[in-house]
Amino acid sequence: MSIQIGSYVKFQNVVYVVTKVNPNRTIQIINPQAEGVDSKKSVAERNLEVLPFAPMQIIEHQGQYLVSLKGLIISLRTAKVMKWDDNNGNRKHILGLAGLAN
Repeated sequence: MSIQIGSYVKFQNVVYVVTKVNPNRTIQIINPQAEGVDSKKSVAERNLEVLPFAPMQIIEHQGQYLVSLKGLIISLRTAKVMKWDDNNGNRKHILGLAGLAN
């Protein structure tokens, strides 16, 4: 399996999601369960294990977002989990585009 944006990977026994391939060829990853400086890292590809899960969908709506099957939304611009209220219009629209409308 190859690494692509939206892939689930393991780094130091923690599951992350790939958000970007940096110009220096390191891979930017985010742990959606963590916050602050520990949530985002850039690591060499050789240090990552690609997990056998379908990658998150990339959805276009005023930017690019990754969307998990459970409705988690990550901005590719900021590499942060979007913490919108359930009734937020952007959240509803992005989930709708992903086929996950409530």
